[in-house]
Amino acid sequence: MIYGGDIHFFKRHFQPFRRYYISNAKLETVQPRYSTYTNEYCWVIDNSTVVQQVHESEPPMLPDVFNFKPYGRIYEHIDTDEEIDLLGVAIHVNPRAMRGPTPTREIIIVDESSQPLVLTLWGEHEFDEGQQIADMIHTQPIIAALRIKATSYHTLNLSTKFATCILINPPTTQANALRTWSSKNQEAFLKFIAERTYADRLNLLPAPVDDTVVTIKSLTTTNTKRPYWIRGIPNLLDRSQKMWYNACPICYKYLRARPNLEFDCTSCHKRIRVSPGAD
Repeated sequence: MIYGGDIHFFKRHFQPFRRYYISNAKLETVQPRYSTYTNEYCWVIDNSTVVQQVHESEPPMLPDVFNFKPYGRIYEHIDTDEEIDLLGVAIHVNPRAMRGPTPTREIIIVDESSQPLVLTLWGEHEFDEGQQIADMIHTQPIIAALRIKATSYHTLNLSTKFATCILINPPTTQANALRTWSSKNQEAFLKFIAERTYADRLNLLPAPVDDTVVTIKSLTTTNTKRPYWIRGIPNLLDRSQKMWYNACPICYKYLRARPNLEFDCTSCHKRIRVSPGAD
C-alpha cells in the first residue's frame, strides 16, 4: 500500500507487471476503508523505502489467481453491491464524453462467449487507462477489469469504481488464450460493431436456462438481494396507460419531443432522430 503524498512520489517509478526489490517496507494492519481483499496485514511503502527494479527483457507470467466472471452470469450481480472481475478484448472505443464535470469513456469488450459488453470508465480511469486504450485500440488490447460493478443502465452496463483496477495486456495464460481466440474472430468483431450487438437487449439478457428460473412464491421468502429470473403471466392493471414513449434510439433516454425530430441528444451527445420505444 502507498498513501497520501507518497503516491505522487512513486507515480512514475512503478510499471505494471515489472518486478522490484523492496527493502525496509513496513508491515501494518490493513485499514478497513482502504481494504480491497480479505487480508489482515499489508506492506506499506513510503518515500524512505528502498525500491530497485529487477532488469528483465520481458515481464514474467503472472499466476492465474484471478477469478474472472463468465459473461453469461453477470446478470446475477446487476444493481448489487458486489464487485466482479472480467477479462475481455477491447474491440472498439467511443470518444471521451462528459457526465457533468466527470469525464467518461465507453469501451466495447468481448470474450469467447461472443457477447460484447459496454465497459464505462469514469474519472481518473478514463484519463489514464481510457486514453491509453484509445491510443492502442487498433491492436485490440486485452483488458482485465478488476472490482467493477454491473448496473441495469441500458439493460446491462459495466462501470468502474474508485477501487477498480484496469490491467492492459496482462501477462497471463488466460489473456494469451483470449488473444489467440480474438485473432481468429476479426470478422465477427466487425459485425458486432456494425450491428451494435452490445446494445441489443436480447443479446445482453438472453433467455435463461430452466435451473436459473424461480417461482414468484419462492421469491417472496428469500432475503437475498440480487436479480432473479421469474416465470409468470403478466396482467395489465391500467389499460389507459401509454405502452410507448419517445426516446433516443442510441441511449434510450426519455425525451419530450415529437417522433422523427432530429437533434443532438443531451445524454449521449449523438446526432439522433427521436423514435418511439417500449415502456
